[in-house]
Amino acid sequence: MNLANNALLYTREDAEHQSLMGINAIEIPNGVCTDADCDSVEVLVWIEQLPAEEAVHVLSAMPFGDVRHLLYLMHERGFQRHATDIRRALALDTVNQEPMSMDYMKSGVAAHVKTRIGWIVGLSMMGFLTGMIIQKFEDALSALVILAFYIPVMGDTGGNVGSQAGVMIVRCLATGEVSLHQWREILWKELRVSLVMAGILMGVVMARVLLTGNGYSLPAGISLSMIGVSVSIAMAVQVVTSTLMGAMLPFAARLLRQDPAVLVSPLLTSVSDITGMLIYFYTATWVLGLH
Repeated sequence: MNLANNALLYTREDAEHQSLMGINAIEIPNGVCTDADCDSVEVLVWIEQLPAEEAVHVLSAMPFGDVRHLLYLMHERGFQRHATDIRRALALDTVNQEPMSMDYMKSGVAAHVKTRIGWIVGLSMMGFLTGMIIQKFEDALSALVILAFYIPVMGDTGGNVGSQAGVMIVRCLATGEVSLHQWREILWKELRVSLVMAGILMGVVMARVLLTGNGYSLPAGISLSMIGVSVSIAMAVQVVTSTLMGAMLPFAARLLRQDPAVLVSPLLTSVSDITGMLIYFYTATWVLGLH
């Protein structure tokens, strides 16, 4: 069933119910959306001409994906204020400055590329910073080859815990479970969660180093337990910082009027790689006395 038929079905079947509630049934104009071939653009033009209250009555009976697509098109056609009023009335807009997001299936390839490519190209340039950080600490890596073994673990763990937090907050913002003014509550909760996870991972990493690090030669004055302590501390700091970044980035994206679903994951991956390397090498050189 297309958009037009959904709207028409609503106005006909619910007319009696609306009259009982004191609401006038909304009739679709003659020649607009009266057959199965009615184009969604005609529905769009008609919805744009309706007062927000009447548009809400029609759209509330339509599938969620169709509603989002219509509101996105309204936003693109210059009816931002009207689309925002409707979104608020339908409880689709929990934040005044929430950006309009595309309907995935109904948007073309070009639209998706346009939305994503800018961030991907820009963030890929940040990857060079990770290489520069590793190059800066090449002396420490030469002295302790075992440190190189845990570089991927540090970056992957930061990306994983940050993505977990970020995805949950994006979902909560999208469903209206949380709003922008609750960022302090989210920060406090995620801080406690990250500290518990950091403690658990410290134990896991320490055990891993002690059980699998015997094959590496170590300089005089540096023991395997010292390596374990340095990697564990770095891992704990990385988990806490990445989790908090993942939780706060969706809020930052909303404030910047960006789509959190497009921005958060790639930005978090790039930033957590950079912060992870800095945390790892500075912690290792401090604990192990490598300067």
